[in-house]
Amino acid sequence: MLRLSKRRNKDDGQSSSAAGSEDEEVDDSDVCSH
Repeated sequence: MLRLSKRRNKDDGQSSSAAGSEDEEVDDSDVCSH
């Protein structure tokens, strides 16, 4: 649930540099999972 929420925030807040940096690592895992 947390991962989904973070991924949604990244799309909605792509401008956020801090969120993007931290989400980048999770994004890799999310993409592999998919």
